[in-house]
Amino acid sequence: MEKLTFLNVFLLLIVVILIANLLFPFSNLTAAAINNFDNSEPKCSFYNNGELSPLPQNRCCNQILKQYQCEEINEEIICYNSLSSQKHFTLNKKMFYQCQKEGYDVKLE
Repeated sequence: MEKLTFLNVFLLLIVVILIANLLFPFSNLTAAAINNFDNSEPKCSFYNNGELSPLPQNRCCNQILKQYQCEEINEEIICYNSLSSQKHFTLNKKMFYQCQKEGYDVKLE
């Protein structure tokens, strides 16, 4: 009977954790924690045929939403419509998490 009680308590704990994750996703909490410890400045730029142009934060978040895919390469996040294109957006993790925090639904592939 003691084993059964332990099992029930253990299962109840798992249910509570799953419900908490449903209401307050843990991935958002870990991203926020990583973002808080990152002392770098949010950076975003547009790469066009060898030329790199900086973009303001509000425009960057809006533009990367329009891209087909974003992926992390060498501590940077690259967002593009086509792999063969010479045009893409490059941003650091701080900017990526900032866009997510502001409600932009950007995801890494």
